[in-house]
Amino acid sequence: MVGSLANGPEVMGDTDHEGHRGWTLNQLDAIDAQVVADTSPDMVLLMAGTNDSATDTSGTMVSDLRNLLVSLTTASPTLA
Repeated sequence: MVGSLANGPEVMGDTDHEGHRGWTLNQLDAIDAQVVADTSPDMVLLMAGTNDSATDTSGTMVSDLRNLLVSLTTASPTLA
C-alpha cells in the first residue's frame, strides 16, 4: 500500500494510504497526478463521490468521476 498518509492498526504492518476523509471528486482530481507520480501504485481502490452528493447533481457527479478516472489513467496508463 502506498500514499502520503499513514494510520490504522499496527498489526496491518503497512498503513500507508491516500484516503482523504470529506474530500470531493474535484479535490481528489486536483492531486491525483502528483500522488500517482510520487507513489507509483500498481492499482487504485477508489471510494469516492459520496461527499459530492450533498451539493452536486447526479450528472455533475458522473462527469466529475469520469474526469478523475481519465486523469488517473493518464497519469499512469498501466492503471487502465
